[in-house]
Amino acid sequence: MQKLYYTGVGSRDTPKPQCEVLKALGSRLAHAHYTLRSGGAEGADTAFEDGAKEFLIRSPKQFYDIYLPWDGFEGRKKGLNYTVPEQVPTVIWEKAIQIAKSVHPDWDACSRGAKTLHTRNVFQVLGHSLDDPSKFLVCWAPVDKKGVPKGGTATAWRIAKEHNVRCFNINTTFDIFELDEFLLELKVR
Repeated sequence: MQKLYYTGVGSRDTPKPQCEVLKALGSRLAHAHYTLRSGGAEGADTAFEDGAKEFLIRSPKQFYDIYLPWDGFEGRKKGLNYTVPEQVPTVIWEKAIQIAKSVHPDWDACSRGAKTLHTRNVFQVLGHSLDDPSKFLVCWAPVDKKGVPKGGTATAWRIAKEHNVRCFNINTTFDIFELDEFLLELKVR
């Protein structure tokens, strides 16, 4: 049986009530056997991860893959379900850099650390080998004038859009309703 993946990301500044919603969604999706791909940052990422881990208490399976920009990021260490750049084959990492660079509006202005953060976002959407896109992406993030999430979430969002991955930002009322309908179609309760 093929694994079902979704991307759960968003702003570090996600308000606490929205983090609770994302945590509940992470648990609900794990219960429906969807595996989270996220990045381990504070806020939305951690809320999704906590929800997936909450389900882990009731199940022997782990329904999360977390892509860290470096070992020790936000107190997380490389290992089972936590991937850092040096665990990725160089040719795959280089390809991910090119993908991130292609969607970032000002790549050359980014610091080395920022480039690593954006590059790890590629894996959050496309997986370990960059050839298995998530079924959908859910986030909470402020948006720009065009409705695109701001910050690092924009990188994951743009990559997802380029790979025909459905995207939902629960910071917009329309997307909340769309996500509810989409989850019903997937029979996620």
